[in-house]
Amino acid sequence: MKCAHCKKSFSYFQSMKSTLVPKVGIVCPHCEKTNYFSAKSRKQNSYFTLIIPVIFVVLLLFDIPVYFTIGITGLFALLTLFIFPFVVELTDEEEPLF
Repeated sequence: MKCAHCKKSFSYFQSMKSTLVPKVGIVCPHCEKTNYFSAKSRKQNSYFTLIIPVIFVVLLLFDIPVYFTIGITGLFALLTLFIFPFVVELTDEEEPLF
């Protein structure tokens, strides 16, 4: 994740913290200016989040054991959580989602 103003990268910890805390803007630790998630990043996050319950339901429909279903769904949720800071893009102004 890079600042849209100064182009410096956030550390992985700063990226995780900013993606987990629900805020409208993210303040850059270097230049102290506010950044916003791009519309593309917010859509990607929505798709990844939507896939998690779909995977859970599909596995249950195929009579996969519940403990295995919960494990696979949990692993996918953690994978999504850890990958998101690498694929997020920031902009200097808030973009409309649609």
